[in-house]
Order: sequence, then structure tokens, then C-alpha cells
Amino acid sequence: MPDFFCTVGFGLDYFAVKELQVLPLTTLQQTLVGKVFFHKEGSLDSLLVLKTVERLFVKVVHVEVEPNIQDSLLEDWLTCKLSNTSNFFSDCLLTWKEIANIKSDCAVKFRINSRLSGGFRKASNFQRVSSLVGSVFMQHLDSCVIDVRDPDLEIFLHLNDSFLTVGLQVTKKPLSDRSYLNHILVRSTVCVAMCMAVDLSSKDVILDPMCGAATILVEAIKKFNCKAAVGVDCDPLQLKLAQDNLSTSLAFRHVDLICGDSRSIIFKDKWFDVVLCDVPFGRKFGEFKEIQRLLTSIVKSVDIVLKPGGRVGILISEKLRQTLIDLCPDCWTLHNQHPLRLGTLPAAIVTWKKTLTCPI
Repeated sequence: MPDFFCTVGFGLDYFAVKELQVLPLTTLQQTLVGKVFFHKEGSLDSLLVLKTVERLFVKVVHVEVEPNIQDSLLEDWLTCKLSNTSNFFSDCLLTWKEIANIKSDCAVKFRINSRLSGGFRKASNFQRVSSLVGSVFMQHLDSCVIDVRDPDLEIFLHLNDSFLTVGLQVTKKPLSDRSYLNHILVRSTVCVAMCMAVDLSSKDVILDPMCGAATILVEAIKKFNCKAAVGVDCDPLQLKLAQDNLSTSLAFRHVDLICGDSRSIIFKDKWFDVVLCDVPFGRKFGEFKEIQRLLTSIVKSVDIVLKPGGRVGILISEKLRQTLIDLCPDCWTLHNQHPLRLGTLPAAIVTWKKTLTCPI
């Protein structure tokens, strides 16, 4: 059985590894920034429901790049590395066909998706590398033909100063695309990572005090089957998006939505096991002092409704991370911090656990 790798968002490799570690007959091989490499025996169906990865690939080539390769020698070096694994191409293609439910004797239309970075990131290299890889594949696989407009298969190639990686993309759409979410304001992979960061379980009742389109709550229900959830937002338009997401995902039976300001809504004290929140940040949400006041009031409100022993997970910008940590009460024990990026914006998932004995 060939090996695999998946691509992940910056900072989410930790959570992808945790997902893979619980899969049977799965052996982790290497973790790089943005990629996790592994071996999988037995049924491959479980790979298609990974929730923290972007794309999944059958690994064809993954080798270290020799230092100081000049552009004039690049084609010869690539040809050598690809030809050395040519006997493996057919096995990789058969595995891809098995996952994609394509008959083993069917012809496959493919195109090359090249990504060059570091010293190889030159416009003149893209066409050269793509053409070379395409010709090598066609030379060793009679059943493959190039079709750049309507391919069955994307062959992914990433070449940087450290590694050459080539893989067969398993699904046309990224695994991170959720058919059950019509509105995604926070990336679904990040939402799942937030749930994992607080060890969410089926016994938990959770609160999102600024739920927006309820993407966090939907993932909490779909993947973790949490007992019940409450989402609060002061914007009726956001709650319409949330209601649509809950309806499409069939999660509405487990989630209550409330229109209002979570800082003024009265919940029963010590009611929630977990609080998850994507705190708004950026210029459109006001100046720093205004956001600081918002954080202060959120922390106070959360502390009242959170059970002793409860957990908190907050997605916050890197700029505001330490401010948030400094605002938290003494009975919140800082558990972990997971740096990541939202687009190009540095951010972090910060988690706490409330001590069992809290002062009144």
C-alpha cells in the first residue's frame, strides 16, 4: 500500500497528527510545516472524513533536494528522481482509483499543479517543471492523458529548497469543504481544532457567546456529538446564517440560538461545561481599548456560567493574545496555546481550565 500525505493550514498540523494517531493501522512518518506524511493499511474510508486537513494525497515522491542545484541542471535532476520511482507510479494510481471509486482499467485525464517556492520560484521554471512531470507520467502510465480543462486527477508537485514532493490528489474538492455548511465565517478546520483543543466530548454542554454563523457549534455537534449547545449573537443577520447552517447540517435539534448581548443575558450560574468563542478582532471591530473592554466583559460573563472544572477555548489575534491572558481570573488555569494563521493574520487558539475550587 503506498504512503499518503495531507496538507494543513499553518499551525493545524498538531491537530491533524492527533486525528491520524487514533486511526487504526496508521503510522506517522514526518511532519513538516503545512504537511503531514503517514502510512495507512486496511480500509481507507476513514481518511476521507479527516476534519482538520485541507487536502489528501497518495504520495508518489518525497525526497530531499540536493543543495545548490542550478536552473540548468534542474530538469536532469527532476527526471532522475521521478524515473527512479516510475515502477511505483502504477501502484499509486491504483490506490487513487480505489479511493476515487474508478475502475482499475479506466483511462485517467490529469493535469499538473506545480507549486515552486524558495530559490525555485521563478516564472520560467513553472512551465518547464509542469511539462517535464507530465511527460514522465505519460511515459510510464499508458492509461493517463493530459487534460488541463477537465481532469479527473490533479497531480500536485511542490518544490522548495528542502524537498521535492509529488502526490495524487484524492478528492477534487478539499476535505475542508463542508457540504453541510452554507456559510463559513471561521474555517471549518479551525473550528474542529478549537473543539479538539478543549477535549470536547459527547457529555458536554457548550456555549458560544458570539456565535456568528454557528460554524463552531455545527462542527461540535457533527464530529463530537456534544450533548447540547447554545449560540448567542447580537446581530439578527448573523443568526439567520446560523439558522441556515443548523438546518442544512441537521444540527438544529441540539442547538439553541439566542439573539442578544451575551454579556447581559442571564444564564444559570455554572451551567456550561465548555465555552468556545471566536473573538472579533481587526480595525472594523473598533480600536484596541474598545476591544479590550469587550474582552474584559466577555471573560467576566464566561466565568459566571462556566462550571468548576469547565474548559474555555478562545480564538484570538496574536496582537491581543497576551492582553486576553492577563484579563483571565486566577481560577482559570492556562492550558495551552496553539499559534496559527487566519489568512495572513497571526492568531492563536488559547485554552484554559477552571479550577474545581473557585472563590465566590
